[in-house]
Amino acid sequence: KITTLLQKDHAQTVQIEYADILRSELLLDAQKKLHTINMHFGKEQLTDIIKPGLHISGNVDRLVATEWWDVIKPREADKNKPANGIIQSGVSLQLQVSSLDLLSQDFSDVALSILRPEKIWEFDLLSDNISGNIQIPVDRKNNKLISFQLDKLELTPQKRFAGDGETNRVNPADIPAIEGTAKEFVFNNMNLGEMYLKTNPIDNGLAVDQLSFSKEALDINGSGNWLSTLSMDKSRFDINLHADKMETMLTTFGYDETPVKKGETELNLMAEWMGSPMDFSLEKMNGTLDMKI
Repeated sequence: KITTLLQKDHAQTVQIEYADILRSELLLDAQKKLHTINMHFGKEQLTDIIKPGLHISGNVDRLVATEWWDVIKPREADKNKPANGIIQSGVSLQLQVSSLDLLSQDFSDVALSILRPEKIWEFDLLSDNISGNIQIPVDRKNNKLISFQLDKLELTPQKRFAGDGETNRVNPADIPAIEGTAKEFVFNNMNLGEMYLKTNPIDNGLAVDQLSFSKEALDINGSGNWLSTLSMDKSRFDINLHADKMETMLTTFGYDETPVKKGETELNLMAEWMGSPMDFSLEKMNGTLDMKI
């Protein structure tokens, strides 16, 4: 259903309804130039916003972050476009997302808020397995980093099935420099404490300059590369682990009954596996391990 009132030399509003799925409103000035788009997913009443830009709200079943990458690409990539376009005027989103695909990880029931004023994209996420803030500069020249400050980040290796498409596959060479912390990091049900991450792009992938985890009596530090070709991903990392007690290390990695309680432990691991860093598992890993107790 499309509704509008046609008047010459007057501002115009175009309302669009698609069943109970989408309600949209397009605002045009007296010269019929579009300056504002309001969209709401769901059957609730659309909230009128007259501020120029793109404004989206409501509930969606699935959102794939990589499909939005062209929207948040650096401003220099849009230098041939008019500076007063809808996206350049500003973007705001308030969405409840049932399934959020971010870096090939599936996060459930995420309250997602996105705000793009003049100089930075602000992402706020809240769910059981990811919560916190991500900041992406609009202009990423002069070594400006993507940064994140998360209260919690929980990752689980995703199951891959034969015949899965490559549509949402992440190319690590496309990931810009990143730096940030997660106060609580959980990987495959293992609580590794506070995480710090710093990366830089390289020609055929991503260099992880520093990856560290810290909790009481346990420190893990590593660095490595995430490389990609047309057909596959490969990860290689050098990891150092120090535990005041061997029991601390064993319980962290899921061993409830530990044969060794005491003993300061130093572990050095050089590991590689097929897949992204998020695909890490002992079953996939090849490498060498040195341990001192």
